Amino acid sequence: MLRAALLLTLLSGPALAVCDPGEVTIRFPHDAPATGHPKGEAAAFLADLVNRELDGRACMVVEAEAGDYSDAEVLAGLADGRWQMAAPSMGNMGEISPRFLVFDLPFLFRDMAVVLEYQESNLGRGLLTEAVDEGLLGLAFWADGMKAMSATRRLEAPTDLEGLTFGTQDALIEQDYFAELGAETHLLSPIAMAEALQTGRVAGQNSTWTDISARGLHYAHDSVTESNHGLVQYMLVTAPDFWEGLDPELRAELELLIELVSLERNRFAFELANMSKMQIRQDQVRVVQLDDVQRHAWVVAMQPTWFRFGGEIGFDQIAAVIHTERGAGSMIDR
Repeated sequence: MLRAALLLTLLSGPALAVCDPGEVTIRFPHDAPATGHPKGEAAAFLADLVNRELDGRACMVVEAEAGDYSDAEVLAGLADGRWQMAAPSMGNMGEISPRFLVFDLPFLFRDMAVVLEYQESNLGRGLLTEAVDEGLLGLAFWADGMKAMSATRRLEAPTDLEGLTFGTQDALIEQDYFAELGAETHLLSPIAMAEALQTGRVAGQNSTWTDISARGLHYAHDSVTESNHGLVQYMLVTAPDFWEGLDPELRAELELLIELVSLERNRFAFELANMSKMQIRQDQVRVVQLDDVQRHAWVVAMQPTWFRFGGEIGFDQIAAVIHTERGAGSMIDR
């Protein structure tokens, strides 16, 4: 019955969350804009389905760009019951488990098709339960997209980064490859990035097309380089105790809704990235595309990060990505 009702739900307007006594309340804060961003859109879609299909049994409250949320606090927030779900960036979860950082290695994933293939492999699915003992259970992977970068000067060669300061989150891999190329990093929340660029606190950013467009990060610069050097990938997470404490039937229905949202919104992320890139061009910001020689120079310059983090992340994971059908070949060849 639930499956049959979902089509009607997709064609209806949003359902507002009004939590009643006796319902399981699922608070889900995140740091993304509510619209025009894959995480924000996916969270809103999931809440809409939960509040329609599970009305009377569960209620989900999503808070976009929540001031009291940060990826660094995700374990503490789940543990003390401040929230019951979150969707942190994998690159910000290295302190929980370094294996999560596989998604942040530069130029490891050639495109999002390889990402989606890897996350459905045994190793990829294993990351969902990697940190259960630490109090974090993964429920699904949510895609954002490949990264682009921009700064106060046009970025075409690795040497163009030297001396610039880039705003980053608490992401070890990002900090490492920027340092390798002579750039400095300044830790910023996603919400604070646009202001920091506009005021000159930082000179550059590297994020996905949707993040750049939704937050207006491109307004500070006259060009954005389509480097595809990395990606942003989220994991929808909860606390194991909360999840196991749910009524089994309710948990199974939540799993179905999460699967539906993940499949639909991961596919939509491709379209949203392309629309965001088009919007950036319409805003009279040039998109710089690298030719094969230029891309090769970036790949070589960022390669040392692989070796510094490969042992902790696991060379088994790196090899699995490289030898997928679409991702086969050496890093340098790509």
